[in-house]
Amino acid sequence: MSDPENSVFKIWIYARLRNKSSTKIDLKSDCYATGLDFRNQTNSKFCRSVKLAARVAVEMNYSISETTWIPMPDGTRLAARIWIPDGAKTAGVGTVLEALPYRRRDATTIRDNVTYPQFADKFAGVRVDLRGSGDSDGIYDDEYSEQELSDIEATIAWIASQPWSNGKVGMMGISWGGFNGLQVAARAPEALKAVISIASTVDRFEDDIHYKGGAMLSAQLYWATQMLGRI
Repeated sequence: MSDPENSVFKIWIYARLRNKSSTKIDLKSDCYATGLDFRNQTNSKFCRSVKLAARVAVEMNYSISETTWIPMPDGTRLAARIWIPDGAKTAGVGTVLEALPYRRRDATTIRDNVTYPQFADKFAGVRVDLRGSGDSDGIYDDEYSEQELSDIEATIAWIASQPWSNGKVGMMGISWGGFNGLQVAARAPEALKAVISIASTVDRFEDDIHYKGGAMLSAQLYWATQMLGRI
């Protein structure tokens, strides 16, 4: 499923939901109307997630920036998708940050369309592609590297300086996002106030997908092949 198809369907659904005369949405028909084969499981899941996100967006008051460029100290730019509550530019709100190597424009789009709207009426949400992944500039070097962690610190500082921010940032993540959240917390950036970390650990020697007590796990091969299709 190509990005143009994604965009057409998003525009179509949002327009339908914002039209007060269109109280009912025939998801299957709308999917076909924008060139998507609803019989394809990936397409149907995508359509359902966009419909849910669009309906929440119409009922709640927030805006979405599909691509915002966040500058790093060395000039590299990280690509982010940002949800901002209406009124945030005058009152300022807290922000939930998630920084992953999995492409935000397709690899996690369905999940993000459901997750972020749940709190976007009260908190800003920032979903960042790590350096060298997705649309972000630069070269990906390693998992939880010094570069990755320092980039996240710079991102937190950037968020805290935005007119829609109240200067307080929290991080959330499952697995990769949980790991880097804990490691960034250990560095204690001033604006970071909370971390929600799931399926992660502070002891990577004893409890990680790569090694268990120093022994390489068979899951490492599965993880590596999955990463080739996500970054």
